[in-house]
Amino acid sequence: MSESIPQSALSEALQRHIKGRRVRVAVFTTFTFDPAFFELHVLPCLFDRPFSQVEKVRRIQLEDALRTLEEAAVYYDRTALAQDAQPAQLDFRRIDVRRKTGVFHPKLALLLLDQPAEPGVAPRQVLLAAVMSANLTRAGWWENVEVCHIEEIPDRDEGAEKCPYRADLLALLRQVRAAGDENENHAGLDRIHEFLIRRATRDAPVQHSARGRYYTRLFMGQSDLPSWLEELGLAKHEWNLEIISPFFDSGEPRALRHLIEVMKPTQVRLFLPEDIDGTAQVDRRFYERVVADQIAKWSSLPDTILRPSGRKATLGAAARRVHAKVYRFWNKSGQEIVLCGSVNLTTAAHSRMGAGNLEAAFLVQQDESTKKLDWWLRPLDGEPKDFAESQPCEDEAASGVPIDLSLQYDWTHGVLSYRLTEAPRGALTIAAVDGDVLFTIQGPQCWNWIQCTSRDAESIRELLPSTSFVEIRHSRGTWRILIREEGMINRPSLLRDLTPEEILLYWSLLTPEQRESFIGEKLQDAALLEGLKITRRKIQLRGETLFDRFAGIFHAFGRLEAHVCRCLKDGESKEAEARMFGAKYDSLPVLLEKVRTPGQPDPVIAYLTCLCALQTRKQLSKEFPDFWRANSTEACRLDEALKCLPSLRQALPLDIGTDRDTFMVWYEQAFMTRAHAIEGGHEAH
Repeated sequence: MSESIPQSALSEALQRHIKGRRVRVAVFTTFTFDPAFFELHVLPCLFDRPFSQVEKVRRIQLEDALRTLEEAAVYYDRTALAQDAQPAQLDFRRIDVRRKTGVFHPKLALLLLDQPAEPGVAPRQVLLAAVMSANLTRAGWWENVEVCHIEEIPDRDEGAEKCPYRADLLALLRQVRAAGDENENHAGLDRIHEFLIRRATRDAPVQHSARGRYYTRLFMGQSDLPSWLEELGLAKHEWNLEIISPFFDSGEPRALRHLIEVMKPTQVRLFLPEDIDGTAQVDRRFYERVVADQIAKWSSLPDTILRPSGRKATLGAAARRVHAKVYRFWNKSGQEIVLCGSVNLTTAAHSRMGAGNLEAAFLVQQDESTKKLDWWLRPLDGEPKDFAESQPCEDEAASGVPIDLSLQYDWTHGVLSYRLTEAPRGALTIAAVDGDVLFTIQGPQCWNWIQCTSRDAESIRELLPSTSFVEIRHSRGTWRILIREEGMINRPSLLRDLTPEEILLYWSLLTPEQRESFIGEKLQDAALLEGLKITRRKIQLRGETLFDRFAGIFHAFGRLEAHVCRCLKDGESKEAEARMFGAKYDSLPVLLEKVRTPGQPDPVIAYLTCLCALQTRKQLSKEFPDFWRANSTEACRLDEALKCLPSLRQALPLDIGTDRDTFMVWYEQAFMTRAHAIEGGHEAH
């Protein structure tokens, strides 16, 4: 389905195509990037669940939801962080890239989804490929007029239909990978590449068209755009051509001339982008050359598209900015082919991939309609009153980044590293965005990842809970960068102050709705989240008797063990790692840290909690040895935390004389032995 004329918000279109299916891998690419907007308003589209309208609550919910993804990553041009961008806080790879020629300009959403399957049957997967004009920013997803086309590539066992753009997509993935460092972690791209190689139908049509219909293709700079269209056989037909593009070449309309020379359209209409005050967002020389040489007719879009959604097309409603890039070829015989994506009407965008930008656009033949085809654009009545003082261009959003520097903090090992593509002369000063100098890199080296000092790492560790942006200062300029974060399961949770009783209660809750209600109530009544503190209201384990309290602990650990087992059987290793080894509000190490804190009111509860944790560790390592080996470092840390048992045992208020040690040895051995139900039921604590 081609959403060539904007009909809904991008988020709605994406959710409509996901259709409640489970997202396993998500890879996005963008030019301009706003990390906080992506977290709060794009990531929720991947999950079939409601999210709170309160941003702090939503982030906690997303922190949990992201554990169900195998991989999530965003590739962005490091020169194009949005000027009003807010920092990232959640677990997705932030991969800053830079092209040797032009800019990194594709706007993609590649989602690997699980198809519904019978219980006990491994689900087949499908790849959702969305190509759009919108950046990962508020303007791109909410405000501008944008364009998007979404395709599905099924598992070959689901159908034998040929995929004409599979080779195009594989080539695009290689170019995305090449824009980053050669030693980059491309786990998300690797999963998508594996699907395309092993599970997608390899057969591709030999011809570019069949029975008068052109196959869907993906332009990514295989050759320059006009030549690519000619190779597909489009130039042999008569077309009317409409072009919607917000950006053009300066002065001479080189890209437009070349396209017209190759395609030889009957008529051409060209959209004129205008500012709110009516100023034409095009270089006057470019405008006049198009008019003088009668290359195309300057035109506008209907008010029903330009006005904000839900408003009447009145003079009082400001028109939306057009950021869509569309090339529409159509004729009176009913043929209509649309190229939509990231390709502006510029030489850099039309060039082959090794000479200009990296772009992406789907070429799609629209289904024949019973309605007579007509122009989308309407010619202007007169000339614009004014022109922009300078030629607007796509990379105006790019900031001056004179040195390609990346910073990465690893929460698992507490290590900060930097990477440079070239070694600049002079020191690099790393400062907080508010101006305070954090540390200086003297004699920076050009290598893969260079480890910084432990003191430098600690300064970044203290900064990250409040912001993931830092400012780089050098004699060649000053600019912002977004810190990458690895080992995010060990990043302190956004929700930091659950008591041991509250963690156990959270584990014991049976449904996602109950857990969401608990977190919502906790944030409203007792949160310490990014500096926000609210009056505390204690949450008790259900029940008042000694038996109720013990039973509550045993039930909570039973639920924890069952949850981790289900996650590992379903392939949700990230969620299992977070629960067993992480630093989140519901992680086992966090609970152990809290129960061994001096001054805990009930040493018996602390002791039993540690015993249950030891029993759970023993059972899970026995049942899932591969999982334990794969996380050997984190498992060792958990074992270190469990060494608090002797001190908790010693603090027990038991007065049984010289038999105390003998009794405790017997008790712990008996506790660690699994009891079996009499009639062949499941094992029990």
